[in-house]
Amino acid sequence: MSEQFLGRSGCLLEITQDLRIRKFSGSANYNQRLRAQASKQSSFLSNKYQNLHAPEVFNLYEGDVFSFDMQYIPGSTFVDFFSNSSVDSLINTSDILINFIKINLKESKIIKINEQVIEKIRSLSEQSKYSDICTSLVNYLETTDLQVPISYCHGDLTLNNMLFVDSEIYLIDFLDSFIDSPIIDLVKLKQDLVYSWSQELQKIRKTRMISAFKFLWCTIEDSFKDLTFSKTFKVMEVVNFLRIEPYVASEVEGKLLDKIIKGLAIHEELDIANGG
Repeated sequence: MSEQFLGRSGCLLEITQDLRIRKFSGSANYNQRLRAQASKQSSFLSNKYQNLHAPEVFNLYEGDVFSFDMQYIPGSTFVDFFSNSSVDSLINTSDILINFIKINLKESKIIKINEQVIEKIRSLSEQSKYSDICTSLVNYLETTDLQVPISYCHGDLTLNNMLFVDSEIYLIDFLDSFIDSPIIDLVKLKQDLVYSWSQELQKIRKTRMISAFKFLWCTIEDSFKDLTFSKTFKVMEVVNFLRIEPYVASEVEGKLLDKIIKGLAIHEELDIANGG
């Protein structure tokens, strides 16, 4: 009998008898998104990046519910890895992630994305409790150009979507982001390394791990200061957490999200919305 697990997006994961992972769409409405995710994972070029890989995609299954098979990777989760990581392994991890983003930035094109972001914010605002923040962001974007580097990105580059195998990292759960940009990957890294999203949801509060994440983000941020200190980055941070809101599954998650969004809006984005 195969093992099955349910992901946060509603997709079912199954370990097949031939030791492959089969991922099923959570519903017919999600089929198109899962196809896009499988395509993005398939197009990942492991030989392009230093010690960074993605599980190979083998088969695509069409039907009422779309599914696909991928390589099973017996790696360590971020909890196990960072609970025992050495200084050398932390440096290696930061080097891998920085190299991934640098290569994608080098191949990027700068494009104005105001219309796409405004459309996304307005769609999120319909069901959001942060409609005032959404309005402020839209007002800002209607008068100020938002330009981002467009190129390949993972789309959901969180610690939960990394498997650690010796000195290599395997990326899983690629996301069909509404904008494909390395800035999205940086925002997602900060989501975990600074705001501790994945750790807090799993109720992990290890001093060693917190120190490791602080080191990682300081190293990564130092390599991309022109992006991480930009107004564009600040806007995309708020949009990122607004996109998480529909998937909040508990009171604990809701309180954490509220703290993060209001903190970002009060200390950064409202100043931007007022022309600061």
